[in-house]
Amino acid sequence: MGCTWLVSPARWAGLIMVVVITEAPSGSFTVGSHAAVCDSISGDPVLYDPGGSYQAGARGSGDAFSGAEADLRAFLRFERKDRDIVRRFKFRTTPAQEAQIAERISQVGGKQGGFCAVGVSQVLDGTGPFSQLGSPFYFPSSLGDALGGLE
Repeated sequence: MGCTWLVSPARWAGLIMVVVITEAPSGSFTVGSHAAVCDSISGDPVLYDPGGSYQAGARGSGDAFSGAEADLRAFLRFERKDRDIVRRFKFRTTPAQEAQIAERISQVGGKQGGFCAVGVSQVLDGTGPFSQLGSPFYFPSSLGDALGGLE
């Protein structure tokens, strides 16, 4: 199903990107714990999960999943398993912007744990709706705050 479930199939053109920010409750505040991005490149879903633990036994070295493995619903369920707060940010993109971001995902590749926000901000910064994002972000919550200002 990939990223397509976020909009009605009649309107889906593969031109919506979703950035996921996960925050863990810690007492009276939350701490950003993860960042990932889901997109549809030429109609094929791609989930970039840098430094993440989703499908830990089946992930490749580039931290990107495609096709049926890029199941955003399953990813969101995984991120919520510890009762974490999951924020989703949706952005419209063009085919050219998607192609540029796909190329960046290949170039940036996988990240070590703790550097997810760096990877996500590096692949997004300067492209389309993210032209003023700035990069890199080191904390998922900071990246989420910046994305909220662009939405």
